[in-house]
Amino acid sequence: MRPTARDLVADELRRAIVRGELQAGDKLSPGELAERFAVSQTPAREALQLLASEGLLSNDPFRGVRVAPLSAEEYEELYLMRVGLEGLAARLGSERIGDEDVAELERELDAMGAAAEDDDLDRFYEHDRRFHLIHYGASGRTGLVSRIMSLRTASERYARHAYAGLEHVSMVDTVVSHRAILDAVRARDGDAAERAIRADLDRTLETLAERLAAEPVRG
Repeated sequence: MRPTARDLVADELRRAIVRGELQAGDKLSPGELAERFAVSQTPAREALQLLASEGLLSNDPFRGVRVAPLSAEEYEELYLMRVGLEGLAARLGSERIGDEDVAELERELDAMGAAAEDDDLDRFYEHDRRFHLIHYGASGRTGLVSRIMSLRTASERYARHAYAGLEHVSMVDTVVSHRAILDAVRARDGDAAERAIRADLDRTLETLAERLAAEPVRG
C-alpha cells in the first residue's frame, strides 16, 4: 500500500527531529509544511497530530506546535516501557531464531562496527535498527515488534544526544554490548539475551538521564 501524504510528511519530520536537524523548541505550522512538501494543509496538520501523539511534538494553544524538549522524565518513561517489551522480544527471538537470521545479525553487527570506526552515526543507526528488527522479528510477535520500534525511534533523539555530548558514551561501547546480545542469540539462550538488552538499556539510562537532569535542553 502506498504511503499517504500524511505519512510522507510525518516520516520526513520524524527523521529531521530524531537526527537533530529540527531542534527542541523549533516551531512548525501546517501552512509552512504544506508549502514545503507540496501537499494541502490537511495532511500536514494530520502529520503534526501524529508526531504529537508520538511525543516528538508539543502543541500549546499559545505557543503553537513545537518540537518537544528532551527531558530526563520522558526518557525514564521510554526506558520503563522499552525494558519490559524489549526484554520479552529478546528472549522470545533468541529462542526461536533460525540460523540464517543469526548470520544476518552477525553481518549487521559487523556493519555497525565499521560505521563506528568511521564515526558515521546515521549509518550506525541504520544497521542497529536492522539488527533489532531481525532479532525481535524472530519472536513472531508482530504487534510487539511494531511497538518496540516506535519506542526506539522516540528514544533515538536521546541516544544521539548522548553520543554527541558525552565523551564516555561511544558507538564502540554499543557494539560491545550488542556482541553480548549476539552471543546469547547464538546460544539460543533467551534469559541471557534478556539480561544483555536490559544491561544495554540500563547503561544508557544511567548516563543520559543524569546529564539531562543536570543540564536541561531548551524547549
